[in-house]
Amino acid sequence: KAKIDKGGGRQTRLGRMSKYLTDNAKSARSSCRGCKAKIDKGVLRLAVLVQSAFRDGLDPHWHHLHCFFSKPRGLVSTAQLGGFGDLRPADQRAIEERLGGGGGGQGGGDAKSQTKDEDAASAGSG
Repeated sequence: KAKIDKGGGRQTRLGRMSKYLTDNAKSARSSCRGCKAKIDKGVLRLAVLVQSAFRDGLDPHWHHLHCFFSKPRGLVSTAQLGGFGDLRPADQRAIEERLGGGGGGQGGGDAKSQTKDEDAASAGSG
C-alpha cells in the first residue's frame, strides 16, 4: 500500500513522490473537484496532489475517472499514478484505456455527459 510521508504527500512503494493518486473511495464523503458531485464508496477515483493551504503538506483533490481525464494533465504513464498497482484489474484497464486511447489528458467528449455507468462498472467490478 502507499504510505503517507511526514510532509503529508504519498509515496509509492519505490519511495518516489507521485503527483497523482488512485484508489477506490473508502467512503462517500469525498467530492469530485471536476463536477462537484459526491464520489460514491468503492468507486475508482483519481487525485491531483496540491500544496495544502492549511498545513505543510499535500492534499488530494479527488476526481471521477471521466472528470480527471477531461483536462490535460501531462499524464502519459500509469507509472505516474501512486496506488495504481493496488487497484482492481478492471479499474487498471479503465485507466490504461484512457491513457492509451488518446485519454492521456486530451479530454474526449463532454465529461458530464459520460454517464455514471463508468462509475457503476467501477464500483461493481472486483
